Amino acid sequence: SEFLEFAARAALAWEPREREVIEAQLKPVMASAKRLGLPLPERFYVVKTSGPEDADAAYTRQNAIALPASKLKLPEGALRHLIAHELFHVSTRAFPALAEKLYEAIGFHRCDVELPPALKARRITNPDAPQDREACLVGRQAARETQRHHLVACGDVVAGEGLIGGEVG
Repeated sequence: SEFLEFAARAALAWEPREREVIEAQLKPVMASAKRLGLPLPERFYVVKTSGPEDADAAYTRQNAIALPASKLKLPEGALRHLIAHELFHVSTRAFPALAEKLYEAIGFHRCDVELPPALKARRITNPDAPQDREACLVGRQAARETQRHHLVACGDVVAGEGLIGGEVG
């Protein structure tokens, strides 16, 4: 598709110093994931992008974290937090049972939502999973809250250069 071609062109090669920064930030994140028992896919990637493909936001697709170059300028703690956040998305995508359990822990439960065709074609989603995943907040004020907290996710992989791989082990 035109968007995937645009996104692929946004992938950039890593400079040696940038690679060192990312690897240094990944070490404590990986140690925390291991200590907490957070399951991770056997391999994952960090892809440097120029940023315009997603409004200069970090995001994930399958086992890859897309990190705009501008995010490398974040303070060390903020960059580590961002990487941990995105790696959590990679984990919950790879292990959907974990995602469902965690969503339930904060009051969300799977529900079936079928959008009318006219709305479905215009839906903008958070690409947090390779297939749609809907969840509704259950509890007091659920009807009102569900309007704000409706979680829908789908995604595609964006191919490109500049991958930094990570392995669990």
